[in-house]
Amino acid sequence: MMTPWEKTENISIELKGLDLDKVWENIIIQIGGVNIDDGNTFDEQIVIDERRAKLQKEIDRLEKLARAEKQPKKKFELVRKRQELIKQL
Repeated sequence: MMTPWEKTENISIELKGLDLDKVWENIIIQIGGVNIDDGNTFDEQIVIDERRAKLQKEIDRLEKLARAEKQPKKKFELVRKRQELIKQL
């Protein structure tokens, strides 16, 4: 995980949890800005966030290819694939 650089004066980490695993998860949530949806565990949310990021990257790639494509049939196919990925996202 990567986050933007912050000044040390602006950072505060609250240690919460009954065991070291929960404390570690809470530190990662605070630093990484992970939002856990209802019913998901921390590990499940990380996987979901990674999948969303991959889908968004693929959508951006298809959009770039569609804008550069000259042939209408190929362009239409790229836009259709992009729309399917947006529905999945």
